[in-house]
Order: sequence, then C-alpha cells, then structure tokens
Amino acid sequence: MFKVNQEVVAIKNHSQGLFTKGQHFVVESISACGCGMELLKLFKLTAPSGSTRCNCCMGVINDSYFYAKMFAPIDSVTFADELLRDIAIEIEEEQLILK
Repeated sequence: MFKVNQEVVAIKNHSQGLFTKGQHFVVESISACGCGMELLKLFKLTAPSGSTRCNCCMGVINDSYFYAKMFAPIDSVTFADELLRDIAIEIEEEQLILK
C-alpha cells in the first residue's frame, strides 16, 4: 500500500502529540513488526525515545517507526472524500450534543 518517498497524511492524532490529523509526511522506509503490523518511518518525524513498542505483540521496534494504519497515501480524491466524511461525522456528533 505504501512506497518509499510517497507522500502520506495522518488520518489520526498521535497519542503523545507527535503529529496531528491532517499533517503531511514523506515515507522514508517501511518495515513490519514481528506480528506483521506494517510500520512507516517518516522523514522529519522522530519518536522521543528513538524506538517504538508494538501495542499488538509488545515487541520493541528500534528507530522511529509509526503504525501505517495512522496514515493514508495522499490521493486527492481519496483524501478529499475521507475529509468530507470526517467533517460530516463531526457535524452529526455536534448536532446530537445540541439536541
């Protein structure tokens, strides 16, 4: 799904605030954890500890890799559709709160 040097966008906020939804990055390398979870190393984004722990198998991944599922390839049509869907969900949630 991902390729080295491909531009990607964060589709979720990082739990520790290292990136936010909508930020763009470029893939530096691709790896996988022992459990098969796809991981991305991104240019100009480094984990403070320099390593990542897999939430699935608890394995330690050296270097600053992040779960690929946190990102989407930048494809203008797909990205726009996802953004519009997210906005519609947020509006619906706000309307439910206001009722």
